[in-house]
Amino acid sequence: MRPYTTYLVTLYPLKVEIRRRYSEFDTLRETLLRRYPAILLTPLPPKAVNKTSDDTVLMRMKGISGGAD
Repeated sequence: MRPYTTYLVTLYPLKVEIRRRYSEFDTLRETLLRRYPAILLTPLPPKAVNKTSDDTVLMRMKGISGGAD
């Protein structure tokens, strides 16, 4: 079992690739909401009990990418 999951993020137009944990997306979202209360952000998928199951990882990937479009 993996201790945690990271998600590959590609920054365009330079195509820089970095890996981030779910908690970092959660922290970023909370910081943006505090600084810019009128901003509309899509909610992230909830944290799950089995954080590294394939279903949980896929659900989070979809939620994270939906908020980054």
